Amino acid sequence: MPSEAAKRAFAETKHFDYFEKTVDRFAATITKLSMLQLWYFSHFYEKTLSRFHDICAKKTANGKG
Repeated sequence: MPSEAAKRAFAETKHFDYFEKTVDRFAATITKLSMLQLWYFSHFYEKTLSRFHDICAKKTANGKG
């Protein structure tokens, strides 16, 4: 039969493992979201910049720029 101290240590370890796994999952989720956000904003920036260049090219072609 395990002692009270051993039972307590096992329970603390079990809670710590659960906490550690939860933190790892949270960090992985944040990392995935950050990568998705980075991709989305870079894509958005590229599209916006492309539109800006198109507008400038049209104005230059029309003699307004």
